[in-house]
Amino acid sequence: MKTKNAVQNLRQFVGALVEAGVNDWTTWKAWRDNAENAERMRKWFGYEQGLGMPSITNLVKPFFHPTLPLIGLNYSEIAQFTLHAFENGWTPTLCLCRGIIFDRDVNLVAFPFPKFFNFGEEKQITKPLPGGKFVVRRKYDGHLLITFKYQGEIVGTTRGSFISHTSKVADKMLDVFRQKWATSMPDDVTVLLEVIHPTTHVIVDYDKEGFILLGAFDRNTFHDFSDKELVALSKKLGVKLAEEFKVESLEVLDSYVRKSRYLNQEGFVVRFDDGERVKYKFKSYISRWIGAKLSVGYVMNSLINGTYESKFADLSADVRGKAERIRKQIVKAATCSANIKEQRARLYGLVPGDECNSTHKQKCGKILKLVREKQLKAA
Repeated sequence: MKTKNAVQNLRQFVGALVEAGVNDWTTWKAWRDNAENAERMRKWFGYEQGLGMPSITNLVKPFFHPTLPLIGLNYSEIAQFTLHAFENGWTPTLCLCRGIIFDRDVNLVAFPFPKFFNFGEEKQITKPLPGGKFVVRRKYDGHLLITFKYQGEIVGTTRGSFISHTSKVADKMLDVFRQKWATSMPDDVTVLLEVIHPTTHVIVDYDKEGFILLGAFDRNTFHDFSDKELVALSKKLGVKLAEEFKVESLEVLDSYVRKSRYLNQEGFVVRFDDGERVKYKFKSYISRWIGAKLSVGYVMNSLINGTYESKFADLSADVRGKAERIRKQIVKAATCSANIKEQRARLYGLVPGDECNSTHKQKCGKILKLVREKQLKAA
């Protein structure tokens, strides 16, 4: 029922976009900047904006097919990097915005994975994990491809764009399967694949290309294919299913991913019998991932959210050292004098001019508030 209600909320949202003629970034920005529309979004998404939380209009990004009448919904980077700090930030409706697709008649066309979280990282999963049986399968470091049938065509998209580089690469890779899948791929099923290709490299190095089956959903019933059903679908489509990893307990799995010698692997996805999923990532992967993204903005976010110590504690010495140097720069700029105008100017100057936008300035304001409250002190 929760999923059905969330999808209905998204139908209303998409319907409002269609009615307003929203079909690209410019028309979307104009629509979302209207205060009345922002309030409608807040209600549809069940989002209560507490102190320090971003506006709902900054948490969702629609994307549009260049030729077909399709609209996809994806959560934004602001959502990804800030909502973990708030107990109720990720609402059920917002969690569905991970590449869900509607047509412009507001029919649900593709239903991918709802957002799920890393073990021990997000406030959303501080609740106990489900008991009972679970299956552990390897998590690959490619890009998710949401694959579905529309008007007789096999269509694929990443969770944020029909025309991203990965979407274009995957579309060519799909040519090998289109004829077979025209009959073997169920009409109402969304097939979720990992795209592995040298030109879509993230962190892990792969020496081959291909698709790996991760999951599947019936878009009418929201049925999440069981492990047994995925094995059968894998054979039917001729695509390898993500490798199963046998482990006796989640405690053993958690201990395993903390070992630093596994340098070229991302981690695992645990799926429980009730369909709930949780990610376990190797500490070595997290270290490389954060190291690649480490920036003034990233460190500011961790200071603002109070997660700086926990986020960097288990990472490599190189990453911890780099993060600490950035932290000291931020604290020094924020405490350089008693003149708040000078403090703000120093914080603004920590990033290149084209990155000193409203989002960065908001972060600087929050950093200065921490200084005033004596939660950040001069090094």
